[in-house]
Amino acid sequence: MERYSRHFNLPGFSKETQVELSKKSIAVIGAGGLGTPVLQYLAAAGTGTIYIIDHDRVSLSNLQRQVLFTEEQIEESKAQSANAYLNNLNSEITVKASSHKVTKENIHDLLNKNLDLIIDASDNFET
Repeated sequence: MERYSRHFNLPGFSKETQVELSKKSIAVIGAGGLGTPVLQYLAAAGTGTIYIIDHDRVSLSNLQRQVLFTEEQIEESKAQSANAYLNNLNSEITVKASSHKVTKENIHDLLNKNLDLIIDASDNFET
């Protein structure tokens, strides 16, 4: 609980609330400019299970806004790179990565995981 002790300063947030957060499952579609800060904060806050869905690869031209990645990860899968980062950030959570492109044909398979929340951090209307 020491890791999350600052949460307890928030009105209405208690140790019991933190335990409840640790039981939640959230999917984030997109690990780019919108998704990377969302993923970092979900992991740091102690969200129980985080599903990362992104088919893209890390590129140099995106590093100025996709702050979860480094130059050493260029051409690596964003989902897999984000997975490794989040596991290093917080070993108390579960992170699962999918490098699939979200389509209308596969979205139900990708998101059929008894999720509490789905966050759309994608960068295109098709997704």
